[in-house]
Amino acid sequence: MTRSTSWSCLALSLALISYVMHRDISANIFLATFFIIQGLQGGQLSADNRDRISFMLLILSAGIAVFATWCLLNGIDLGKPQAFGSRPK
Repeated sequence: MTRSTSWSCLALSLALISYVMHRDISANIFLATFFIIQGLQGGQLSADNRDRISFMLLILSAGIAVFATWCLLNGIDLGKPQAFGSRPK
């Protein structure tokens, strides 16, 4: 797996969790872009460290995506909580 694929998986999983949480996606895309820029500047790392980082990104991305999909399929609402004292609609 290439480094760009692992960073793209992270950006996709952040977009999916944003959708499930009913949040604005632009903040997470900005954060993912920041991660990508930082990842591309890692030229001084050895090949072993790059492989470890890519593997950890893949695990993190898969975990976020599985959690978001699980919440979506089970109907768990991760949106903002109700204000104290308000009645449900």
